[in-house]
Amino acid sequence: MANEIDVRLDRGEYVGGDTLYGSVYLRIQQQLSSSTLKLVIRGLHTCKYGYKYLEQGEEEGDFTSRVGQRNMIKDIIKQEIVIGEGLFPIGCYAYPFKYQLPHSLPGSFVVQYEDMDSSKSWEGVVQYSVSAVLTSGSPHNKISKESRMVVYDSIECRSSEAAPQPLMAHGSVRTFFCLTRGTVNVTCSLQHTAFTPSSKIILSLKIKNDSSVDVSGYTVNLLRVVKLQALDRMRDEEELSTHNILTTVLESEGRGCPHNNNISHDVELNLTAAQNIQSVGVPPNTSSSLVKCNYVIDVNVHVPWGPDIELRQPLLIKAADNDNWKSWTPPSWIEQCVKARTSGITSVSDNLLNSQIFSGIPGFRPEL
Repeated sequence: MANEIDVRLDRGEYVGGDTLYGSVYLRIQQQLSSSTLKLVIRGLHTCKYGYKYLEQGEEEGDFTSRVGQRNMIKDIIKQEIVIGEGLFPIGCYAYPFKYQLPHSLPGSFVVQYEDMDSSKSWEGVVQYSVSAVLTSGSPHNKISKESRMVVYDSIECRSSEAAPQPLMAHGSVRTFFCLTRGTVNVTCSLQHTAFTPSSKIILSLKIKNDSSVDVSGYTVNLLRVVKLQALDRMRDEEELSTHNILTTVLESEGRGCPHNNNISHDVELNLTAAQNIQSVGVPPNTSSSLVKCNYVIDVNVHVPWGPDIELRQPLLIKAADNDNWKSWTPPSWIEQCVKARTSGITSVSDNLLNSQIFSGIPGFRPEL
């Protein structure tokens, strides 16, 4: 009979600065020699992209176009914490723990885009996990279990139902002789602070035309800017190079506003319809040093005899819910677990174990 291990967190989604609460579950069916039980908190970011360069031939002025690949991988968090060691008697054990995440963590992000032109292919990953690892003797003699975490890029993702402040701008309408014919005021607002990749966004657009000329119309574009930083070690590059990818995710346009009049439009931007854009869809915002992804809604109101009135509304896309956490099934032996004591930075007090924080973690129920 094999030994078993599992790990459970109190929830699936976090932001930087949050405290993780959870438990490692251990079932010992075969007696082990001296062993070590570790909690491994890991966060990493990586990016890769193709690019073109010219390679000089043997003769002067002879160049050949080549496709190279830049890549980079770095740890965001990498911490191993011993929560138990020594001889583990046969039985079932639960090791409760807590761990505070560093502040200002970049949001979870996974994109892999393959193009027939490999110079246009790119990928970016920001991911986090908590693992329970039991080693005995050799490092190769181990059992482990991983729980993936979703990290939001900012605290606003958690309070996403709140509406951000509206944006306002105005412009003047002039004749050929630069005589003013009035002003046009534009206001836009979103119904929420943050959205999921499957959301339907409603942008409220209000045009107040206090001029004597009709406003001809407007355009609304949802833009995504991805910034990757990596280097090509095959070409002995020592400094990171930046690759920017600007994509128009969605477009919309509408009628304008008659002179001396007001008009309101609810512009619908259905993110589900954008899921096949470059086979990338609508990945969430992230602010990693290697991978950055941001969105902006670009509003242009077309004013005769004057420059367009432009508003740029930042848009926050939060990572989807953690399906890995939702689909977790506790092992059948979990209710047999005896609570084990831990010490150090992950130790949990009795008051905390008996609080509502641990009430959703199997094996721990608050005392009535």
